Amino acid sequence: MNLLLGIFLAFGVLGAFPRPSAAAVFNFSARRIEKAEKLMSRGKFEEASGLAGKLIAKDPKNIEAYTVKIRALMAMNQFLAAHETYDLMLLSSQVDDPEALNALAWGVIKEAVIDKSFFVRGSAASALGEVGDTRALYPLEHLLRDEYDSVTVRALEAMGRIRDPKAVPILKNYVNDKSYLVRSAAIESLANLGDSSGLPALYRDLDDESWNVRARAAEVLGRVKDRGAVPKLREKLRDKQSYVRVRVAEALASLGDAGVLPIFEQTVLQGEWADRVRSAGSLMELGGKEEALRVLQDAMKNADWRIRAQACKVMAGSGERRVLSILERYANDERWEVRFAVAQALVDQGDRTAVGQLVELMNADDADVRGNAAGALGAVGGPEDLAHLRNALKDIDGRVQVQAAKSIIQIRRNIKEQ
Repeated sequence: MNLLLGIFLAFGVLGAFPRPSAAAVFNFSARRIEKAEKLMSRGKFEEASGLAGKLIAKDPKNIEAYTVKIRALMAMNQFLAAHETYDLMLLSSQVDDPEALNALAWGVIKEAVIDKSFFVRGSAASALGEVGDTRALYPLEHLLRDEYDSVTVRALEAMGRIRDPKAVPILKNYVNDKSYLVRSAAIESLANLGDSSGLPALYRDLDDESWNVRARAAEVLGRVKDRGAVPKLREKLRDKQSYVRVRVAEALASLGDAGVLPIFEQTVLQGEWADRVRSAGSLMELGGKEEALRVLQDAMKNADWRIRAQACKVMAGSGERRVLSILERYANDERWEVRFAVAQALVDQGDRTAVGQLVELMNADDADVRGNAAGALGAVGGPEDLAHLRNALKDIDGRVQVQAAKSIIQIRRNIKEQ
């Protein structure tokens, strides 16, 4: 199958959300829309675009026709023309349409899959893991063959999130990859899909001569909640590298092993602040929430912004609603990294008060800030936020475009579910 055609067939279906009203009202326009859809299903994108264009000329407010035309243009890699088509629709209707914008957003992700920048391709892989379903398997499989391991890893991680059993045999091909990052990502995704066959490779990695490999293996075993790894992990509490010992203890905490509780009760109160904050996260997992939250509140007063941002992330994962009042005090921190960490923490708690902060951060000079803010908005944003995300689709940085596209798709889905 031609690569671009195959990617479109995945994205074309993913972006196709016909309106019930069009199906219910069987008139000339509805029949033409149906014909255009059939043309696209047969790969006749130019004909479909032309037919949709005629409908638009006849009725400039025919939103269904704009949606079809945008999808057809994206299929032909006419990305600029697709954006121009949406702008024409916006000029005519004066309001963002979730369906047409959704089609444009899927096109942006499709374009990112074949982008020349590996940063953008990696962003596309992660976005597919968040908003894709089984139909995203083909573009993800393409990204697995990327020349950069970082893209491959993100595609492997995404495969574990789209919940497609067909991904299992694909993932198994990477269980013994020479790169420990690649093989651990494949094993973690397999475990997330209910297949534990790759776990023995992680047990072997716990004895690897490289401390990086040993630490990564421990982290993954903790995340996949492999109770069978507990005896082996306990052995590694005596690892010669302190970094590995800490990651092993954290993994055991994730697995509910109370035997490591004294370790975190001690480290949370002394030593470097970065270690104390990490220890607070593990202490909470083992039931020591009160002491952990006291330490995290103190960490938010630290002069080092990195410590404050780290503390925000740990509090966000606590599941405690009471941390919201703590976090909100730092919404105007002098560092954007902390402001974003606060906003992201509020988003993780489902708090819409973060929306204004995220919209503001989308106008920052730093592309990382804009991208992170755009990506977070999808979880709490509403129809009124689509205009900000639509503008971000034209950001000079492809990663920001992808994050905005992902959030548009998420908001559109939330609208449909209401």
